[in-house]
Amino acid sequence: MTSIDKARAAIRRFEESTKFKPFKKFHRQLAADFKVYLDKQRNAKTGKLLGISTVDATLRLVKGFFHWLVSRAGFKRVLTYADVEYFNNTRKAGRVAHTQREIPYPSMQQAAHAFQAMPFETAFQKRDKALFAFFMLTGARDGAVASLKLKHVNVDLGHVFQDAREVKTKAAKTIMCQFFPVDQAYRNCFAAYVSYLRDVELLGPEGALFPKALVGVVPGQGFANLGLARTGFANASKLNAIIKGGVCVGADAAVHASRLPQDTDSPRE
Repeated sequence: MTSIDKARAAIRRFEESTKFKPFKKFHRQLAADFKVYLDKQRNAKTGKLLGISTVDATLRLVKGFFHWLVSRAGFKRVLTYADVEYFNNTRKAGRVAHTQREIPYPSMQQAAHAFQAMPFETAFQKRDKALFAFFMLTGARDGAVASLKLKHVNVDLGHVFQDAREVKTKAAKTIMCQFFPVDQAYRNCFAAYVSYLRDVELLGPEGALFPKALVGVVPGQGFANLGLARTGFANASKLNAIIKGGVCVGADAAVHASRLPQDTDSPRE
């Protein structure tokens, strides 16, 4: 979600709490009531109460909007900067919301184990495993990766040119990054995938590095994936889903392999 979308969602929450009263009828009590309203709201996905960090971020975004609104024509008589301060979170909640916490992450060994168990047969499996490899090789932001094209990657030299004119980099900065010195298996996988895109899928320099599915109508079946398209994903959400799904598939394959009966007969010379 972009910064604009987050601000829009926060303002929407405030409007819902006031039953969409006009902003010109704002009263500082509405800000106080909004805090109580947020404390009772639940996350749409998990069903749990909103986290302290989410509440704090929402209050800051709404406060920022009203701080801007104070200076707009038609609002100077009904809003003051003092009114806007009522959106401030409590000091205790603010400290808790901004506390730095350690984020658990897999070790390099765990990542390699999941990667090795991922299949590399179909076009989609090749893309998914190569995506995993690319993240390990570059550590690039997922939003930037979603917008990369084949021309931005030089496998032989091991670098990626994130051209801000075409790639969605942070703060629109152009970045040249080099592959990390990680397990050679990642680079081999990614190199094989790039060759596959060029030699089999016949993608040119303008083709997406990680294409989305080409959807079409199959007689008797309806809509179905027909293979890889030439264009990439609109945002990074699908890439995240691919990585999560690929890791789960890899882990399941590894567990399944460990349960297979082992051949105890050694070959005779």
